[in-house]
Amino acid sequence: AAIGPAERSRGAAAPGSRLTLSAVVAASGVQFVMIVAVSVDLLLSRSVLTAGDAGVYALGAVATKAAFWLPQAIGVVVYPRLADPVRSAAALRGAVGVLALTGLVTTLIAAVGGGLVPVVISDDYRPVAGLMWLFALTGALLAVLQLMLLTAIARDRARGAIPALVVLVVEVSVILTAVDSVAGLVAVAAGAAACAVAATGAWLTAS
Repeated sequence: AAIGPAERSRGAAAPGSRLTLSAVVAASGVQFVMIVAVSVDLLLSRSVLTAGDAGVYALGAVATKAAFWLPQAIGVVVYPRLADPVRSAAALRGAVGVLALTGLVTTLIAAVGGGLVPVVISDDYRPVAGLMWLFALTGALLAVLQLMLLTAIARDRARGAIPALVVLVVEVSVILTAVDSVAGLVAVAAGAAACAVAATGAWLTAS
């Protein structure tokens, strides 16, 4: 019997469905970009800040990590749809919407509750209490970037990490040449995360 379009469609391999060494290496490269993007500000803080300020920045970075890791399950749940050429674009839009809402709530909580952190947790947080919302916003933006890079892996298009890599290089350059304060460092980190999200999103839309 002849095989119809529906059967051929079901039998066709979706991007990333076949595990090959090149696919693993490409996906690992994308994940490496993400790992560096999440950690670079904290790693460089001791190079551009005083020891005391670097310690304060590390305390604030706890909010970044919390906002980044909190919605990570979303990517795991939506990954099969991201790999489906028919549903990928809609799945990405829906997941980004959920992450944006989660990030907004997290940032608002950090903004409203930042002043309470030194009282409830530790007085060590007092120097960054007013910046907690910016740390949280950075983590929320990085969570969106993680989803977009996961989409690039699912679509078997590792070059989707190039925009984020370019932004990362610029971020490192700015941090090493122009940053000398906790507020300046978190502002650069937040700006870089926003630029990486915008650039990666534009690439995914155009590809």
